[in-house]
Amino acid sequence: MRILFTGASSFTGYWFVRELVAAGHEVVAACRGGGRYEGLRGERVQMVRELCETRFSCAFGTGDFLALAKTSFDVLCHHGAQVGDYRSPDFDPYRAAAANLYRLPEVLRALKDRGCGRLVLTGSVFEANEGAGSHSAPKPNSPSRRCASTPISSTPRRWRGARRRRGMSSCDVTLPSLT
Repeated sequence: MRILFTGASSFTGYWFVRELVAAGHEVVAACRGGGRYEGLRGERVQMVRELCETRFSCAFGTGDFLALAKTSFDVLCHHGAQVGDYRSPDFDPYRAAAANLYRLPEVLRALKDRGCGRLVLTGSVFEANEGAGSHSAPKPNSPSRRCASTPISSTPRRWRGARRRRGMSSCDVTLPSLT
């Protein structure tokens, strides 16, 4: 299968990509960043680049993402989400949800029109201290820790309704915290 994958620069995103490629799937990783990642994320992105085609500056819903979605894919695996410094009191969940749903109907329409009939929404918690800013990390399984889940937790009704209206089959996968 040809899979459009978002969120490949994350810890769990890399492992998803690695296993999908190992299973024989063709993966195209759409990354919102411009390709200049540092530290562990930079190392992961380099490994992703060695595994699959990687498109940078291709954030969900942007013109570049829509153009990519208009090519032929069998599955959209949406793991990426803009949650930034989600533990900060300044974090704006409404802005994050708006970014995570940006042009959702158009994206799903473009994919469906080109034969994509499957959508996989994934979620996971972040690595230690990721998104923590200068604030202390919440305890495992606390509400703010659970809110670190990616697209599934960012307005699930909107996702489910949009994909149902487009006649796309789907599944949700949430990886539990290991802490």
